[in-house]
Amino acid sequence: MPYKFTRILEESYKQETSRLDRTLSTLMPDEYRLTPDMERSISDGTYQFPDAGESHTDKRVLTRKQDYFSAKVHVRHTPLYFHRHEFVEMLYMYRGQCLQFIENLGACITLYEGDVFLLNQNVTHALLQEDESAVLIKIIIPTGTLSQNFQLSGQQAWFWTGLGEHYHYLHYTGSTADEKLFVERMMAEYYSQSPCKEIAETSWLQLMLISLSSRVGDKRRHKLGHSSVNMGRITEYVYEHSETVTLEELARVFSFSPSYLSRLIKEGCGMNFLDLLRECRLEKAAALLTATNYPIGKIAELVGYSSAASVYQGVREKFGMSPTEYRDKYSQINREHTTNE
Repeated sequence: MPYKFTRILEESYKQETSRLDRTLSTLMPDEYRLTPDMERSISDGTYQFPDAGESHTDKRVLTRKQDYFSAKVHVRHTPLYFHRHEFVEMLYMYRGQCLQFIENLGACITLYEGDVFLLNQNVTHALLQEDESAVLIKIIIPTGTLSQNFQLSGQQAWFWTGLGEHYHYLHYTGSTADEKLFVERMMAEYYSQSPCKEIAETSWLQLMLISLSSRVGDKRRHKLGHSSVNMGRITEYVYEHSETVTLEELARVFSFSPSYLSRLIKEGCGMNFLDLLRECRLEKAAALLTATNYPIGKIAELVGYSSAASVYQGVREKFGMSPTEYRDKYSQINREHTTNE
């Protein structure tokens, strides 16, 4: 073998330990999407890292971010905690075993030596590696890498079938000698100084995915229930980007096909995407009516409508009164509430 993989593992462990040993004020902004509340608590030193018992509190489920490919050894450093990713993650159990929890502590998958586990974006999970001698390799694959290099059968990566069926994770039991080599080469290239390392990383990744796609009997596909997809995050995104968001953009952000996401919204919210978008825009318009003196045309522009007529019609249908009547009624209530406080 032209390289000493044990040395690469040692170097990876050293670098990962150093990366994770940073203070929270340095680590958190680099690794996670932070809310304003989180930023304030980290700044004033009151932030507490979440534990597995807080898995059902969205504000305490961290979202990992990373926009570049990497292949690193997993370090037993942080406590067991639930989080989600903005990227696709491939786990390769190089030696020993570990536990992967999906959504809660009651849903546990054991990864044994040689297993490959592909996890899609936005799936809440937690990883537990109790054995210090175990070696788990984590390969982070940004969705941009997938969309640019792995358009197979018209869909991204391996989370859809040819019919558009969506899967949240794939578990391959065992691996071939070639697949083990592909993982080693990806990691070796990641830590190399070669000017062609990005091309090499992508090439080995492509070979790995092609090999996995040929598996038949040892692949387990899992589709989580609709209640598990976190509709709150989807509707929150629509609300925050109501001015310009489209179904195609939303599908791209959450790594769904547009047709699947459309069905998901219909079943989870009881309305289609356009109706959800309309509801979000009208909620914003109502808030602006009571909090500002903006003219209706300005409010229409701010929430994503091309004309004031859409606000007039929508507010009347939703609240049974004109925008002016809504503003007069609820602005007065807000003033009285403020005065009483």
